[in-house]
Amino acid sequence: MPQREQSLAPNSSVSDDPEANLRSALTLAIRASHRSRAEISELMSERLGRKISLNAVNSWTNRTKTRVRFQAAWVLAFSEAQMND
Repeated sequence: MPQREQSLAPNSSVSDDPEANLRSALTLAIRASHRSRAEISELMSERLGRKISLNAVNSWTNRTKTRVRFQAAWVLAFSEAQMND
């Protein structure tokens, strides 16, 4: 069996649950950004032409908020918003 790559964060791990893995990846990306979650939500709102609230960004990374989903159509806007200049 191939070994899994080590996680980027010491307390995170790769799971068999794709949703948990996405939440972990979003959390790591936000932590690596110099922008705040509020700034990321504002930039995503501008890029997508619809309101992305700070609460939504927080929910995407919260393991208990399983009803809130990050849409695949938002990947580019999220990537651009969290990137360092």
